[in-house]
Amino acid sequence: MHIAIIGAGPVGLWTAIQIKKRSPDAQVTLFERYDEYKRHHVVSIQRSSLFFGASPHHDEHDQRLFHEMLGYTRNQLRSRPMNRLFVPTSAIESSLKKCALALGCAIVVRHIASLDDICDLYPDVEQIVIANGAHSTLRKQLLGEDDVHSESLQYVVEMKTYVSEEVADSMETGMVARRIASRLKTMTFEYRGRPKAGRVGITLRFFVDKEGFDALGEASFKQPHIGINGLPEELAQDVRVYWTMHGLDEGMLETLSFSKLQLSVYHATRFANSYRGKPCFLVGDAAMGVPYFRALNSGWVMGSRLAHLIGMDTDSEKTVRRYNAYGKVHQSAEFALAKQKNGLLNRYADLRKLYRRLTLANKQQKEMVL
Repeated sequence: MHIAIIGAGPVGLWTAIQIKKRSPDAQVTLFERYDEYKRHHVVSIQRSSLFFGASPHHDEHDQRLFHEMLGYTRNQLRSRPMNRLFVPTSAIESSLKKCALALGCAIVVRHIASLDDICDLYPDVEQIVIANGAHSTLRKQLLGEDDVHSESLQYVVEMKTYVSEEVADSMETGMVARRIASRLKTMTFEYRGRPKAGRVGITLRFFVDKEGFDALGEASFKQPHIGINGLPEELAQDVRVYWTMHGLDEGMLETLSFSKLQLSVYHATRFANSYRGKPCFLVGDAAMGVPYFRALNSGWVMGSRLAHLIGMDTDSEKTVRRYNAYGKVHQSAEFALAKQKNGLLNRYADLRKLYRRLTLANKQQKEMVL
């Protein structure tokens, strides 16, 4: 059995690993457009996504993968009280790539512009996994023009920088850090990565309105806006307040990069279909998108499930039906969780606005008394 996976990002690589562990004799080839990683933002890995539906067969490859990617062995992760780890995407992709290659997967640097490229150039491929992201043209080719349903939830500007481990240790934590965030005009959440090579990644997520989002212009993870100059004034002011209250100055920070992120929920109209007689499956952002650090975790769970279905049955039509049925259940659960979190976030934003209004009114009242 020869399986082609289009996209060697974290979900494509994870799916390849799970397929090889479930079906060791399968030939798995990943096709990746870029020979170097373009993404370095921090993502949240939930422990459950590493084990839920994943292959129960673990060996030295698992131990090496988990330790290199997360700093813990598989057994240590199972016993950890904390369910969430923040890790740079580049570190995840690098570790998964090593594991996939060690298991015998092949990685080809080649842009696959059409499903016909696979069908014509690699006729021995029997099944195709599409893992090339939210804007997949292959998904549209597979499903047609109306290939996704979507709904916007929030607009976010994400700031990424690095500080030395020494500077990170001097920064406020806990309640003090949360009080600093509450002083900012924009609702903001901070995430700190684990120390690596003497550096610590700092990520701030600013929840802005659509006007502020559009004012930043083009700024993606692959081509971010660099530096504070050119930011909308309110956002620039919040960045300055943040590092000032932490006792930092620009000289302590590495390059500031800003990326726009629209938090939305969307899903493909189908999660599997046939193209020229070959079953094709969608995983990761090509299949569905959910915010609040669930996208990668959801993608891994779907990849694990797909590997299980491919390994349990040689009837590809049955696998397509089963994966479509599973995808609907998985999408419903993820959407319900995302909307629940979004509702809580909106209520928190309303409370912040009320608190700021009351604080301002109290200040004005005191000034009138004086």
